[in-house]
Amino acid sequence: MKCITDLRARGAKNSMFSAINLAESKNQMRRVYTPVLVYFVVSVVWILFSDNLLTVLIADQEEYVRAQTIKGWLFVVASSFLLYAMIKKLVMALLIQTDESNRQKQKLEVILRSTGEGVFVTDKNRRILMVNKAMERISGFAEDELLGRVYNEKLRFVSEKTGKEMLEIPRIIHGKGVAAVPEEPGMLIRKDGKKVPVDGIGSPYKDEYSRVIGGIGVIRDVSADRWRERMKNDFVSLASHQLKSPLTGIKWFVELMAEKCQELEREQMLEYIHKIGDSNQHLIDLVGDLLSVSRVESEKAREKRRVTNIKLKTLLIEAVEEVKMLTEEKKVTIEGVDAMSEKIMLKGDKTQLLQVFSNVVNNAVKFSHDGGVVGVSVKTKGKRVVVCVSDKGIGIPRRQLKKVSEKFFRADNASKISTGSGLGLYIVTRLLEIHGGSFRIESEENRGTKVYVELPIMYNGR
Repeated sequence: MKCITDLRARGAKNSMFSAINLAESKNQMRRVYTPVLVYFVVSVVWILFSDNLLTVLIADQEEYVRAQTIKGWLFVVASSFLLYAMIKKLVMALLIQTDESNRQKQKLEVILRSTGEGVFVTDKNRRILMVNKAMERISGFAEDELLGRVYNEKLRFVSEKTGKEMLEIPRIIHGKGVAAVPEEPGMLIRKDGKKVPVDGIGSPYKDEYSRVIGGIGVIRDVSADRWRERMKNDFVSLASHQLKSPLTGIKWFVELMAEKCQELEREQMLEYIHKIGDSNQHLIDLVGDLLSVSRVESEKAREKRRVTNIKLKTLLIEAVEEVKMLTEEKKVTIEGVDAMSEKIMLKGDKTQLLQVFSNVVNNAVKFSHDGGVVGVSVKTKGKRVVVCVSDKGIGIPRRQLKKVSEKFFRADNASKISTGSGLGLYIVTRLLEIHGGSFRIESEENRGTKVYVELPIMYNGR
């Protein structure tokens, strides 16, 4: 965390500045008090010896009295000028010291407010003195909602594993006077109640006598890091299950053919080759799904869209064509597309929308019974169109309906009859979000499924 390293370096630098400022202040005060010492010495000498000197120099009584009066006025005037000079120097020294302190304070505040990580500063009683914009964004609280409050009244940090509040860092900062980092993954509870994964460091700040007078917390939103970690774990899990089976199958059939190639009949050899091809195709589909997930989650799908005007009917005809081999293999009939209106237009990326409808139609065919029928119907609803793809296949268990768009999820009954990555409907969900659409599913186990895809309609080219 670059900001935390910078913060430590800046803290050392500010300590150096404080030492320099303290030395400078002492020099200024020394320059103020030197005239005072001179004035004191001269005053003592003058008081002790001026009368004797005047007695020797002036014999006349009246002249002596006049000289004493002049001496007194000279002393008053000199004292006044000296006092004025001393006060002026003292005020200037204090002004310079105050101005330098304000500049250092403003410099540090600008640095803290402009940093990309969330920063909050507390006093020795752990009450918040300042928060920056990044901290407001991460926590959801405005600065005026936090100022003056004990930090954990609003900024509550809890353990990701146990949910218990994490209070060890402020204890270390204020008790031991050293910087501290969390010992376990933590989360910040936002104003809206959502929990944001965070990481960070707490550091004390001290006066010139090394006494802790407050603390600085630097917080970083690590949602993306935790997401990447989950993705890595998901991929490892997927690799250990989904990739292992087809790779093991390919290896086994290749070894079998190598060992018994002289004994195998042509039909048996072709059967093994077809099985190797099936396993290889499963790997290709799986890698394709993973690449699609990577694209839609990295926002490249949104950035690289080629938006055009597209006929809905054309999209559906091409989606049906893409699953033609599967429909022929299962002898499934797809009805309703030919009778669809040619007038309904969509606006979006043709490749992405084709991927949406291909996934939905493919699922309907895949989980239909052999010789079954898949129906496609269209209904307009205001400025939106709803495409319904229905089948009379195996359906989805009711308890698992809410999970169908999650990554790597496959219904129990679907896993028994076919292979798959469990990424298809997740990709559909994300691509529809990019196009301002949505989808929902109605299903009953062993009675079929209806998938409703909803998208905005383009009217008159708009």
